[in-house]
Amino acid sequence: MEDFIINVKVLNGVFGHKFLENPVILNNKSIDDFKFTQEKILDSNEDTNLFLNVKDLTAKAIQTDEGIVVLKRSQVAISSRKFGYSSLRDKLITDKIISTNSLGELYFTKNCPFSSPSAAAAVILGYSVNGRNIWRNSEGKSLKEIENYNIK
Repeated sequence: MEDFIINVKVLNGVFGHKFLENPVILNNKSIDDFKFTQEKILDSNEDTNLFLNVKDLTAKAIQTDEGIVVLKRSQVAISSRKFGYSSLRDKLITDKIISTNSLGELYFTKNCPFSSPSAAAAVILGYSVNGRNIWRNSEGKSLKEIENYNIK
């Protein structure tokens, strides 16, 4: 019976359904428990900490098995081009997940999961970009470099 359940979970994961999966928890804390700081993400494994620094924008995220979670207070570009994730960006703004602060800057009001690093980076920057090249760890290694290293 356990083998059957494992197979069902695998098949569901292939089709993008996570209803049999437990919520994402790292170090016995849920994603909402992570703190946003200038230096690092507290209570997190260094391998999961990701940073996006482009122009004057700073965003922080945690990599999970299900994708990437952009953390609350991450900055978002004010201007945006028409691109593949424009409708997602517009929906996040409409739903107040991305909002404007008193200085007129856009930022995330809560932690927001994305299925891919490229989707997260594109929503933040306002144009299409390869997120595997943009997101970096605290040592400056890109997500692509980290993934290639872990494959070996």
